[in-house]
Amino acid sequence: MSNCKNIQNNNIHEHNSLYNDGGDLQYFECNRLLFDFKVYIIRTFGYETWNSLLDNNEFYNLFTNLGLTFGESIFHDILNILIDYLSVDIKHIICFFTEFRKTIEFLSYEEIRNQIEHII
Repeated sequence: MSNCKNIQNNNIHEHNSLYNDGGDLQYFECNRLLFDFKVYIIRTFGYETWNSLLDNNEFYNLFTNLGLTFGESIFHDILNILIDYLSVDIKHIICFFTEFRKTIEFLSYEEIRNQIEHII
C-alpha cells in the first residue's frame, strides 16, 4: 500500500475525474469507502450532481484535501453535505449506499469504471 502515501502528493485537480488513475485508483486502493461513495453519487444522481458538489468549497476541501489525509474519518461530514444538497433523509442515503456497496464490493477498479463509463 505504498501508493496510499503518495496520494497526498497528487495535484488536487486530478481527483475530479473518475478516469484519472492518478487519484481515483489510489482512492480505490486506500480509501475504498470514499471511492465507492463517489461512484454511488455518479451512478445514482448523475455526473452533474458530482460536479455540483465539487463546486461546494467545503465538500471539495473535505473530499480532495482532507479525504486524502483522513480518509474514512471525514465520511460523515461529506455525507452531511450531500444530504443538505439533495434535501434527503440520512436513512435513505445510508440504506441505499450500503446496498450499492454490496453490488460492487468484489469488483476490480476496471470493472467499476466500465460500469459507469456511459455516464461520464
